[in-house]
Amino acid sequence: MTPTCKPPSYFGSPRPLAGEGPGVMANRVHRSQPRRRPIRDPHHFQRTGSIDGNPDEATHSINAIVATERPVTIWDSRSRRYMMEILLMRGGQFPSWCPLLESHQSWTLNYVLGSVVGMKRSGRVARAEFRFAQDDDYVEPIWRKVRDKHIRGVSIGGRRVSYIDIEPGESANIFGRRFTAGRNMPLRVTTNWIARETSIVIFAADIDSMTT
Repeated sequence: MTPTCKPPSYFGSPRPLAGEGPGVMANRVHRSQPRRRPIRDPHHFQRTGSIDGNPDEATHSINAIVATERPVTIWDSRSRRYMMEILLMRGGQFPSWCPLLESHQSWTLNYVLGSVVGMKRSGRVARAEFRFAQDDDYVEPIWRKVRDKHIRGVSIGGRRVSYIDIEPGESANIFGRRFTAGRNMPLRVTTNWIARETSIVIFAADIDSMTT
């Protein structure tokens, strides 16, 4: 299946039909969406990775796996239900640079720990190099904990561009691969997404996303 994108919902909101309450309208709009076609979604996501290399003390740098295709549980605010999600690495847009943050805290410059460079796809994972700021009294203790493997969790933050939702128990062929949702939970296959930041975290939702 070759995905085609739909315009985002913020280009225009549907209006209720005559005599139709908000709840009925919401149900009608949800059911009227084409099935198994990528839906454009401006909402952000977070996905975990892992440190994957030996630290370089001279440059305060270390390599990491920042994302994988391992399914993780998410809450979908559009349909108001939990589902599993897979980020397809072939659909990732990886910047040459993005900030390295502490636990996705992006509302102040104080939580910028350094830089993420060289992010790229490697099979079904995405890898990058973390460069921690030097001569920074706040960053130094965090770098030492990462260097000494006391902190190994990594989490990538980004924005979905398009995805395909598969209802429980159903299957879909996407880019020549067959994906099947579980019996009790739908599966979202995100076919196009943009990486925006990467964070050092305590707990990684994806056990494959951590430093080693």
